Amino acid sequence: MKKPASFPLRYRFMLTSSLMLILLLGTLALMLGSLQTRTIQDRIEKQGLDIAQNLAAVSRDHFITYNYVALEKLANQVVDISDILYVVFYDKEGRVAGYSRRPDLQNRILTDEISWKAVATAEPLVVIQDRKDLGRPVMHVAVPVILQDSQARWGTIRVCLSLGLMQQQIRQTRWTIGVLGVIALAPGY
Repeated sequence: MKKPASFPLRYRFMLTSSLMLILLLGTLALMLGSLQTRTIQDRIEKQGLDIAQNLAAVSRDHFITYNYVALEKLANQVVDISDILYVVFYDKEGRVAGYSRRPDLQNRILTDEISWKAVATAEPLVVIQDRKDLGRPVMHVAVPVILQDSQARWGTIRVCLSLGLMQQQIRQTRWTIGVLGVIALAPGY
C-alpha cells in the first residue's frame, strides 16, 4: 500500500508566510484606507465650512438689501474653485436667491431633502450623499446667514463639494499597497 504524498516542509513554510503576509497587507490596506478616508473627509469638510462661512460674511449685505443679482454672481465666481460643484444661496423664506450657473432656479423653492435640511438648520450642517447621476459621492455644507447684532436669520448658504478626488487618492493608496505586497511576495517563490 502506498503512503500518501506529504507536503514538503519548505512549501508549508512558504504557504504559511505568504498567507500571513497577504493577511497583514490586507489589514494594512483596510486600515490605511479607513484612516485616509476620515482624514481627507475632515479636510474637505473644513474646506467646505470655511468657504460657506466666508461666503456668509461676504454676502450679508446682499441678503439685507435683497441683491439677488450680486448673490448669483458670487455663486458663479465661487464655483470656479476646484472640487466645488455648485453653490446655492437661500433667502430667509427658503427661496433660491442665487444658484451657480442655474439662473432658471431663481426665486424657486427647492424640494429635495438636502435643501429642506439646509434651510431648516440653525448651525452648520454637513451631509454626505451618494449621487448616482454624478457617479460619485458629494458633500453638502450648509451655513445659516445670521446678523451679528440680532439672531435674525437672513438666509442659508449651501456648498456642494465633490468627493471624487478623495476616492481617487484612496484607490491609488490601495493599488500601491497591493503592488508592494506582490513585490514582497515575489522573492518567496
